[in-house]
Amino acid sequence: MKYMLPVIIPFLLAYVIVRLISPLIEKLYVKYRMSKGFSASVIVLSIVGVLVFFLKFSILKLIQIMKLFINNIEFYERNLYEFTEELVIYLQKITDFELHEIERFVGEYLEKFMNVIENKILPNLMNYGLKYLKGGIGMLAVLAITFVSVILLAKDYEHFKEVLRRSVYYETVGKICSRVLKSGGVYLKAQCIIMAVIGSICIIGFLFLGNPHALLVGITIGLLDALPVLGTGTILIPWAVIMFFREEYFQGSIYLIIWVITWLTREFLEPKFIGKKLGLYPIAIVMTMYVGINIYGIAGIVLGPLSLLFILEISREAGILREK
Repeated sequence: MKYMLPVIIPFLLAYVIVRLISPLIEKLYVKYRMSKGFSASVIVLSIVGVLVFFLKFSILKLIQIMKLFINNIEFYERNLYEFTEELVIYLQKITDFELHEIERFVGEYLEKFMNVIENKILPNLMNYGLKYLKGGIGMLAVLAITFVSVILLAKDYEHFKEVLRRSVYYETVGKICSRVLKSGGVYLKAQCIIMAVIGSICIIGFLFLGNPHALLVGITIGLLDALPVLGTGTILIPWAVIMFFREEYFQGSIYLIIWVITWLTREFLEPKFIGKKLGLYPIAIVMTMYVGINIYGIAGIVLGPLSLLFILEISREAGILREK
């Protein structure tokens, strides 16, 4: 998975796409006598066009937010210092330390923090931009090869399937792959539903509070919730604590309520959509995601559970694992 998948991914994607759109290609061929390669290219280009539109919108929005943050760095710095002063006064109330000692202690770390942002993080944004630009060019190359492969495979798909059926490994590999694809589809569908529900709850909560970036923040928290260990509490709990420090108890309480609702939602939906349908305990999913991230990087969120499914199905087919 780690070493072979990057090499075969364009052709694997092409096969999955052709398999999904082959009924539509057949209909176009029978009804309008359109060549299968041309039909495949039209369908794929239409899908890509829709995806590019949404991707362009997302990238432009992200660039706009980054520019706004950089242009208003002084405003955020001033707000941070104001919050720090409030925090110092609060700490002085609940401890026996002198006010000037706390101010000096917090001030030193705050100064270091701002220096890191101004001297390291912001200047490195350009370097990261170039890194992601190279990655984007590599992704475009993969998509180009996938597109060509879809057109070529669509022409000979039926004959290609017939050749595969003649292989001595077809039945065994076919069983494993079909079961993994079915289980993987269930897992991805379940995660997307859970993330969509949690993201929607967060968006509604932030709109209620009048947050101008409710949509972006809600989607971000929804995506974070799929990661092991992190979850919605990574953002919502510190945010609530900050609000309580600033004596904005209503907003702090709303953030805590949103966190409780999202936590209960995942606790209810995860066993229902993942545990029962895949026959796996939720802890197994968390473990495989964590191990997957350590092995594959960020792609391990998907590849970790997928690897587990492959291991289970291969073990069942080999007779090592006899449980259904």
